[in-house]
Amino acid sequence: MIRLIILSILLFPLTSLAQQSLTIGIFAYRPKAVLEARWQPIVHYLEQRLTDTDVKLRILNVDELEASIRRNELDFIFTNPRHFITLRLQFPLSGAIATLIAKQHNTQTSQLGGVFITRPERTDINQLLDLKNKSVAACGLNHLGGYQSQIYELAQQGIDFKNNIKLRFMGTPHDKIVHAVLTGDVDAGFIRTGTIEQMQQEGKLDAKQLKIINQQDFPSYPYIVSTRLYPEWPFVVMPKVDSHIANKVASALLNLDGNHPVSQSIGIHGFTVPADYLPVEKVMRELRLPPFDAAPAFTLKDIWKQHKTILTPLFIATLVVIVLLFILINRNRQLVLAGRKIKEAEQRQKNLLNHSPAVIYIMDLQGRYLFINRCIEDLLNTTNEEIQGKTDYDIFPLEYADTLRANDKKVLETGAAIELEETAWLEDGEHIYLSTKFPLKDVSGKIYATCGMSTDITERKLAEKQISKFKHIIDNSLNEIYLFDCASLHFVYVNQGAQKNMGYSLEEFKKLTPTDIKPELSASEFNLLTEPLTSRREDKIEFKTVHQRKDGSLYPVEIHLQLTNDSHPVFVAIILDISARQQAEEKLIASESLQKQILQTVPDLIWLKDRDGHYLMSNPQFELFINKTEPEIIGKTDYDFFDQETADVFREHDKIAEAANQPSSNEERLTFANDGRSRLFETIKIPMRDDSGETIGILGVARDITERKLAEEQSRLAASVFETTREGILITNFENQIIDANPACCKITGYSKAELLGENPSKLSANIQAAEIYKNLWTSLSEAGYWQGDLWNRHKNGEVYAERISISKVEDELGKLTHYVGVFSDVTYIKEHEAELEKIAHNDALTGLPNRLLLRDRMSQAFSQTTRHKKLIAICYLDLDGFKPVNDEYGHKAGDLVLVEIAKRLLQGVRTGDTVSRLGGDEFVLLMLDIENKEELESIIQRIIQKIASPIELPDCIVSVSASMGITLYPHDDNEADILLRHADQAMFEAKEKGKNCFVFFDPEHKQKQTETQILYREIAIALQEDQFQLYYQPKVNMRTDSIIGAEALIRWQHPVKGLLSPVFFLPMIENHPLIIEVGDWVLKQALTQLQLWKEQGITLVISVNVAALQLQQLNFISKLKSLLANYPQIQASQLELEILETAALDDLQKVNKVLNECKQLGINVAIDDFGTGYSSLTYLKHLSVETIKIDQSFIRDILVDQNDMAIVEGILQLAKSFNRKPLAEGVESNEHASLLLMIGCEVGQGYAIARPMPAKQIPDWVKNYNVPMEWMQVESAQLGHAHIDLCVLAVEHYRFVAATLNAIEHKSPALFPHDCHDHNRCGLGQWLIGEGEKLYGELVEFKKIAEEHKKVHKMSDGIKTLMAESKLNNIDEIKRDLFKYRDNVLANLKKLQ
Repeated sequence: MIRLIILSILLFPLTSLAQQSLTIGIFAYRPKAVLEARWQPIVHYLEQRLTDTDVKLRILNVDELEASIRRNELDFIFTNPRHFITLRLQFPLSGAIATLIAKQHNTQTSQLGGVFITRPERTDINQLLDLKNKSVAACGLNHLGGYQSQIYELAQQGIDFKNNIKLRFMGTPHDKIVHAVLTGDVDAGFIRTGTIEQMQQEGKLDAKQLKIINQQDFPSYPYIVSTRLYPEWPFVVMPKVDSHIANKVASALLNLDGNHPVSQSIGIHGFTVPADYLPVEKVMRELRLPPFDAAPAFTLKDIWKQHKTILTPLFIATLVVIVLLFILINRNRQLVLAGRKIKEAEQRQKNLLNHSPAVIYIMDLQGRYLFINRCIEDLLNTTNEEIQGKTDYDIFPLEYADTLRANDKKVLETGAAIELEETAWLEDGEHIYLSTKFPLKDVSGKIYATCGMSTDITERKLAEKQISKFKHIIDNSLNEIYLFDCASLHFVYVNQGAQKNMGYSLEEFKKLTPTDIKPELSASEFNLLTEPLTSRREDKIEFKTVHQRKDGSLYPVEIHLQLTNDSHPVFVAIILDISARQQAEEKLIASESLQKQILQTVPDLIWLKDRDGHYLMSNPQFELFINKTEPEIIGKTDYDFFDQETADVFREHDKIAEAANQPSSNEERLTFANDGRSRLFETIKIPMRDDSGETIGILGVARDITERKLAEEQSRLAASVFETTREGILITNFENQIIDANPACCKITGYSKAELLGENPSKLSANIQAAEIYKNLWTSLSEAGYWQGDLWNRHKNGEVYAERISISKVEDELGKLTHYVGVFSDVTYIKEHEAELEKIAHNDALTGLPNRLLLRDRMSQAFSQTTRHKKLIAICYLDLDGFKPVNDEYGHKAGDLVLVEIAKRLLQGVRTGDTVSRLGGDEFVLLMLDIENKEELESIIQRIIQKIASPIELPDCIVSVSASMGITLYPHDDNEADILLRHADQAMFEAKEKGKNCFVFFDPEHKQKQTETQILYREIAIALQEDQFQLYYQPKVNMRTDSIIGAEALIRWQHPVKGLLSPVFFLPMIENHPLIIEVGDWVLKQALTQLQLWKEQGITLVISVNVAALQLQQLNFISKLKSLLANYPQIQASQLELEILETAALDDLQKVNKVLNECKQLGINVAIDDFGTGYSSLTYLKHLSVETIKIDQSFIRDILVDQNDMAIVEGILQLAKSFNRKPLAEGVESNEHASLLLMIGCEVGQGYAIARPMPAKQIPDWVKNYNVPMEWMQVESAQLGHAHIDLCVLAVEHYRFVAATLNAIEHKSPALFPHDCHDHNRCGLGQWLIGEGEKLYGELVEFKKIAEEHKKVHKMSDGIKTLMAESKLNNIDEIKRDLFKYRDNVLANLKKLQ
């Protein structure tokens, strides 16, 4: 058996596959991290299918992918069809092995195409030819389904798409194209197949909104399509990959379907057989798309088109002559050679087929044999001629023939080769064949037969099975098994048991030698140890050593080592872990030591005598008793240590035990010789026998029972107390069953002892106390071993009584529970007295209702319950309306009667379990539990209020009162009881303010906001007192003339905790509060103070101050303003400008306008801020005396990209012009914003492109150093109409391009040049020129000049960049002049297009 194991170990490493690595490169069509997470499941899937193979995934962009192919780093590639064609031209790819089946929602397909769309009402567009001179939207040049497939169809119709179609590229997603068509921005659009269906499924589109042009009908295709179909993404194999591995990968991919977890995880439907990608290449070639765009200027095709009529007859004549000459010269020779070659080829082919050890056959499409080789003839004992025309059903059993035929059909259906294992039953038994089946095709590509080649692998499969069996045995062996090379000593194989125990993997082991895991052995020592094997003096050696695991831990082993006897000998080591054996040996030694230690430490006296009474052994306690050592005791008798009488007694007890032939015991008092102690012992004498049963001696054990005897005496005393005490005592076992009860217990409970024994004490419970009390009782007993308290129990006669009881837990010496003892007395009288006192303390004397103290206790209990029940609690604070007049008119006695009646009505109105409490006077509180919802509560409260309002009949009169009630809900209002009462009281006062006889709910969130607002008010008031506010200033300038118009004062709060706060965090909260007036007054004063300081520095500016509506509408606003100006006589009133928000609530426009007119008379100008954001723009313009309109920055920010914002801004500018107002643009964030605003006539601006808000101390330096950018000053006002807004945007972008080029020249940095300087068609203006511009202005001379000058600017920019990179840039001033000239020419002609 050992030899068999060793042989299998030797065979296994040779037959196991080496670990190999495959790398898949995927084109990065989305962010790499997203794609890596998406496609990682297919890596795990391939690793499972390809055993011993490490599959790696790399997500690469175009450049990285091509570089990796060039470095031969990839084994497989997954990319789009167009990129695959490009790579195939650059590199020698083996071809696709599978094609993706894409999945979109519940639809799947391995093909894609394009769709032409327009709107149904476009009756002028019904076919492709109708698209001539129409505007068409598409995604981009590189989209097969969204551009290239459609352009190809147009080209096939003879449409010159470059000149006859006005294309607009809008980028992805394709939804943009659909939207552009639906809104009428374009006449038609190109989209990818599946877009319509996806938008329809997402609810974004109704297919009836679109008309499909040139719709095609492909029966099995799931989407609307207008073009030819093209294959989805290919999975491509590189040439270096072994065909066997490539086939395995292809098989794995083809086995994926839509239901496979891997496909579902990735979001695909799987893969299918590789598609034909020549149609994609054909499109690219005919459209001259990269890399087919580098065609020669004049091709043979062009020559043919130009001289077709002349060249055709000439070509035919020449061809006829050549053919005739060829036939005449070579015909005979070719026939001879051909015949000879055919015969030779046939003979070689026949010899090859007949001498092949493989089974080879050919079948027609119906499964009839056309040919078999000699191998099949021998196996089936037939000939080729006999088998021709037969099928598998004529030769093999039905079941086997069905399987063979099914495999052949699979080849015919898929048109691809398959590899599989097949089983055949021949005369000598079952055989397994590895079969490869593939279709045979004629010159037209049509399949006419199936060819099969099968190799008998029966012996190999048996060998693999045997090896697998042995490998399983070895890997699962409990022993560790190692194989290591005889020469290098490196491990070549280690079984699973060893890997698991040692902590190393097989790969890690292969880098180690035995000396790496045997720390006490060096290589030389190990060689010396194994010398008997290497010299062949011994067949096997055994030794013990220690192995060291990977984690450094050690364990003992026993090694059985052998050396194989072959050409390349290896050591075979079988390792036994002997840790358990060593531990057992150590335990045995420890056990003997333990026994001796027990004898040495046990407190009992132990000795051993022979039958004659001679001592054979004694322990230390016995030595103390005699006061002798063991050597002094052994061999002696009792007569050597004790007096005659005592020795006789000891000897007599020995004889009694020996005679009885069983242990005997007796009690005796012994006195220790060492210290004179006298103790009572229980002595046991045990006869000792040999194997034959003969008594050979007496073992004596004496145990001190002095304390036990004392305890027994105490127990007798306790029993006496148990019987005579007046307090009841109840004892249970650990299972809480009563095992004893004293007479007092029986008297108190009414039960006899016999009736109580075996019962549970719960039998005595009155069941009127909460379960929580008993839970606490048992918790205290468990944790503290003791509980004391009062319980209500029931007497045998049914009466309930109170008992005060203390319960203790009793444990034995080991801490194990044995009993519970309860001692109790009847305290019923005390409880009744306490109840009377408690009622007086907790109830209202007049109404008997719970008072505030009892209410708080019940609220506490209710809160605990609602936490468990998850329901609401209502706290209703009620105060009577009209009660005081009753007291005043009819006296307090009548008032008391009213209160008693109200208490009765409240009790009638609430539910069982609710509490009605009187707090005092005419104030009541209802505590209502288990409220399901607010509606339920409102119904109850409404009934109660109605009941209270009913007239009350008194002895001498009839009176009426009503109730105002405030309600808060717990836990919505999650506070303590006193706070909840306060909240309900606050809500009650709101009810009285609402008109009484009603109820109001407390709103915690509203209250919290009120609290926070009040805190903010206090903080702002403090901030005003402590001067925490400060003003920042943002300059306003004329962007054309370089003049500084002024600055806007912007308040900031230097909060002591929160730091510098923007006004958005505090001004809106005080907008309608008197504090806004104080803050506004502070700002005005600070602004005038700052003007004074600047004037002293020689700076004269206008400061704009925002004025709130509440401040502006104060009656004393003008008088305060005059007084403030009077304090600064050196400041002109015209240096102050007031800004009012358009959104401000100006209630009385006539009154406000009067105030503004008075401001104007003082010389103060007024501006409307944030114009266009409110609803009263035209009203304000019409009725208010304002000089300036400030256009809100929300419109300015996006005017470069949003035509709607541009239109709004132009409209406001037109309004300003019509009403004779000065416009100012807020939010000028960039040079482009400024340039565009200047073009459309807005010259005054404010924003980050000019300056950010700054402290006052920074203004002087800014004023000194500020200069308007030169490009702003050079912009001419275009005054373009709304229809030509795009021209302004294009002009700004052209400005940007030239400015960027000039900036790069100034800083001498090629990196600063515009990224699109090399291609004049890529920038925004370039796209417009070849798209929308061509459509609108293509025939105009000015347009053509723009295109020419624009091209010159790009060419010049690119040339400057090249010269700079080569350090050859000279004549910079001249270059700048040319750039300015070309730029201005473009702008001038753009202006002419309006």
